[in-house]
Amino acid sequence: MQMEFDLTDIGEKRAGDSTGALDSAAPSPDTTDEVAPWLEVDPTEFRAALKRVLKLARAKEKAEAVVSFEDEKIVIALPAISVRASAEGVWPGEARVPAGFVQGLARSLTATGVESGPWRLHVEGDRLCFGSYSAQCVWQDAGGHSIHLPADAPFMMLLRLSWSHTEEEIEQSGLTPVVDAATERMSKLVARAAKALGPLEISEEMVFDFVVKSMQEADSKSMG
Repeated sequence: MQMEFDLTDIGEKRAGDSTGALDSAAPSPDTTDEVAPWLEVDPTEFRAALKRVLKLARAKEKAEAVVSFEDEKIVIALPAISVRASAEGVWPGEARVPAGFVQGLARSLTATGVESGPWRLHVEGDRLCFGSYSAQCVWQDAGGHSIHLPADAPFMMLLRLSWSHTEEEIEQSGLTPVVDAATERMSKLVARAAKALGPLEISEEMVFDFVVKSMQEADSKSMG
């Protein structure tokens, strides 16, 4: 679903403006003197960067985007794509938001002619805010996004993530919905295979164990 964003009230708040502390559900700076995470970006450069997000396959919209700050640039990482734009501010970790929210933002920014800036993003409580619009986010320590997928990652690559990486690594990389979808697809394929093999008294569990063991053995051989 396309989201429309009102960009007219994006404030000109500066470094000393606090937007409130993160709630207890997400990690936050240890010292109460620090402001909540915020970044200011150049409108033209940020809009150009987000145009690439529109190329994200619809199947990946269920994933999460990871927003971080590296080398004086905001980095928005989604499955198979990462975009950057110059930024300044205080952003000591990473924020995970629905990929669909970022795509809605990208569609709105590419359609508007508003150039007044800089544009400001900030975390307030458990939400990532941009102008008058926001999305629920999860705050995590820097470096949590550790899994990087190629463009059009095949089904088997997504499926293998479930045993080649921990649940925490998958979650912090914003890939839990993608891996869950791959696992669900595998379960359906296993059920179909077990039904076909029913006369041989082959159960779904037996098919599932065989498939997983075969893929793990293939991975071990390829690494050896």
